[in-house]
Amino acid sequence: MKTALLAGDAETALTYFVEDSKDRYREKFTQLSDDQINSIFSNIIEFEIYSVNDSIAQCGAIRVESGGTFSYPVTFVKDENGIWNMMGY
Repeated sequence: MKTALLAGDAETALTYFVEDSKDRYREKFTQLSDDQINSIFSNIIEFEIYSVNDSIAQCGAIRVESGGTFSYPVTFVKDENGIWNMMGY
């Protein structure tokens, strides 16, 4: 997702989201400039898993900022095929 967004390809980035979230994030991604997307996503260094239930994983997007390293919550949901997709952040 990060690579697609940094390349300006929001539609490919949206393939990592659950269907119910795609329209909301499509709107957000298209409202941001390339510079804004770069400043938000370029410093995410990894995802850290905090908890996993049957079909929901609570994670953190670890991002380096001027004040240090921060974790921003991200929720993943497993679909009927066993594929984990982003529900939101």
